Amino acid sequence: MKTQDSKDLVLVLGDMNVDGREKLKDPVFPTVECQDDYDHMISIFSGNSSCNFKDLIRSKYGFSPTTFGKVLPNGEPEETVLSHIDEASKDLSLDYIFAMNLESSAFDYSVSDTYIEP
Repeated sequence: MKTQDSKDLVLVLGDMNVDGREKLKDPVFPTVECQDDYDHMISIFSGNSSCNFKDLIRSKYGFSPTTFGKVLPNGEPEETVLSHIDEASKDLSLDYIFAMNLESSAFDYSVSDTYIEP
């Protein structure tokens, strides 16, 4: 936050290049304990205990939806023009909408105000 007395809402959105669906997949290296990158990212963003920090999409829907490498029900990749064939079926959630404000802020936001266009 810019200053500790700021009452403004801060929105952070975009491609964070961190897979929010990592825990749903088999580990790449089964003998190494997995440290979830999403959890680390959330920990970094919410490190200031005086902040309210929310992943708006995960808070509303209870999961991180696929935003890259989506696989169709028949097992084929949904998109193959922009993505390299090796990446087209990765089933990653890389894009996020985060909201953050100070606990002392009068500004409030509701997760029910968010919507994903499939």
